[in-house]
Amino acid sequence: MTTIKLASRKRQPKLERQFKRRDQNLEVVIEEYNMEKFWQAAYIPLFLIRTTIICVFLLLFKHSGLTTSLLIQATNLTFLAYLIYYRPLKSKKDLYVQIFYELSNSLIGLIVVILSFMDVMGDTSSDVRMNCGWAIIGLNFAVIGVSVILGIASAVEAVIKGVKWIRNYIRAKKNPKKSVSQPDIPAKEIRPGLMIKINQRNAARPVLLQGQSQDISIDNLKNPDSSSTSLNNSTKLEGNFSFSKDI
Repeated sequence: MTTIKLASRKRQPKLERQFKRRDQNLEVVIEEYNMEKFWQAAYIPLFLIRTTIICVFLLLFKHSGLTTSLLIQATNLTFLAYLIYYRPLKSKKDLYVQIFYELSNSLIGLIVVILSFMDVMGDTSSDVRMNCGWAIIGLNFAVIGVSVILGIASAVEAVIKGVKWIRNYIRAKKNPKKSVSQPDIPAKEIRPGLMIKINQRNAARPVLLQGQSQDISIDNLKNPDSSSTSLNNSTKLEGNFSFSKDI
């Protein structure tokens, strides 16, 4: 039994480390998303479901371009409305970029729907069809351009952070005393037993002083000459209590 208990105790730290690692990995995954509501937390599953549904539509309705384009457009508009209403991303910049991507995707889907209607009507050589094709090309280039700009901006930001980190590291190496922050240590540590005694003395001080003052008044009535000595004793007693309080 003792060996089993010892083995279980040794396994507990390993399990705790594994759970901590899992929690850290989970925090890395979900740290960019809001978790206040269920539909905000379901952003990644919904994104995967949307992609799967579009693939299923393309496989099932590959011979009907109009049906496929309408279903895909409905899926894209639903996901765009979800992004605008629930705002699952914490960063406003990331949220607006994602909305821009989904809006561009919806516009491209709308143009594809128009082209599908034109195919059904038998129009294959009009200027409207040519303009729709140029609009699709322009939207694709706009999405690619925004992605390139964001990539360059993130790379520059990473370089700036790296330079700042190297600069701080060099400063810490040059001035190790200033960089290391020491915890606040109390100048004087008092034992708990001593603190209890001091508190008891401070609590009893008013009672003793009151009794001493009554004794002094009675002695003054009986023997006026002894008033000076009693006053000296009271001042000594008060001084002793003040000294114990300072300790």
